[in-house]
Amino acid sequence: MRLKRQIRMNSRSEFLRVRQEGKSYAGKYLVLGLLEDYKLSSHFKFGIIVTKNIGNAVARNLVRRRIKGLLSSFCNSLEFSGYMVVIPRYHAKEASFQVLESDWKSIVKKAGISIQ
Repeated sequence: MRLKRQIRMNSRSEFLRVRQEGKSYAGKYLVLGLLEDYKLSSHFKFGIIVTKNIGNAVARNLVRRRIKGLLSSFCNSLEFSGYMVVIPRYHAKEASFQVLESDWKSIVKKAGISIQ
């Protein structure tokens, strides 16, 4: 499933609001910031913050594509209405997709937003 434009966060104020007012859950490779908002027309809105400490543009885009793949495969199994920000840690560039997937599952379970 392709991620739709309506569920992407665009403005800086949305990202800052999630980081300041929301809760964060950390794993070994990913950090998940959540801010509940039941007024959203879509199920949830997500954003990805990949900083320069990950590496050059090629490494950052690789990590970003893997995170988008995780979100697209697990977006139907999430029971959450609000804003979601995913921030990869420094070691995420060395992790395979399967390792990121297991870290994602543990973070979602810790946050309590998984249906399964």
